[in-house]
Amino acid sequence: MSLIDSINEADTLFQKVPVIDLKNIKTKDPEVRKALVEEVRNACMVVGFFYAAREFFSLPVDTKMKARRIWSRRS
Repeated sequence: MSLIDSINEADTLFQKVPVIDLKNIKTKDPEVRKALVEEVRNACMVVGFFYAAREFFSLPVDTKMKARRIWSRRS
């Protein structure tokens, strides 16, 4: 889909903010990654933005902070 096609469809397709589950963002499976990338691309092309959903965001703050410390050590 071209940018022009996306813009033309935006008026008819946008009913609600797209919610995209990012649970597979680090998968090694190329087909799963391709599907996620396509979903994000379509949301950005048609609507212009999306809501990133992931179970991590619903965790208590102290649990998220522990995870953040673990991930920062790995970088």
